[in-house]
Amino acid sequence: AQLPSKAPCLAMTATAPPAFESSIVSRLRMKDPIILRSTVNRQNIAYAVYPVYGNLRDFVNLRFLIPDLSGCDEVDSISADQLLKRLKRAIVFMDDKMLITASVYALYGFFPAWMRPHLHSLGIIKVYHSDMSSSYLDDTYSSFASEHGFCRILVASSGASQVRRFGNFVI
Repeated sequence: AQLPSKAPCLAMTATAPPAFESSIVSRLRMKDPIILRSTVNRQNIAYAVYPVYGNLRDFVNLRFLIPDLSGCDEVDSISADQLLKRLKRAIVFMDDKMLITASVYALYGFFPAWMRPHLHSLGIIKVYHSDMSSSYLDDTYSSFASEHGFCRILVASSGASQVRRFGNFVI
């Protein structure tokens, strides 16, 4: 079924490259569309690409995500609130689910041993891929996207980028 030719039509995208514009217009049979464009640069999003040395299983490549905690060798040397303020929100996309899970454990390993159980119970680093339950994915997303949530680092499959709109974070 097709809409009548005079039916109003609105097409919006934040991700389609300019080369797709004519295809979108023709497929939707738009006549003389008004096209508004804006930059993809946003003040609340920072994009970063880091080189991987060796192979992806060399988790030292992810060390940059964890703040320097030298001097925090004792239980009362830093509070959870202080740590959460120093830990930037980040999403790491990977294609291999086993690698995603292993990465989370490796990232926790960069913290002092006495911190790990508490940080793990807070869920500051979480796995996000299709093998997880819907309720886990919803809770994890909420914790990551909320300014009051504990999740700071999300290690996700690339499919997560197609499903969710994430809040303010560093990629």
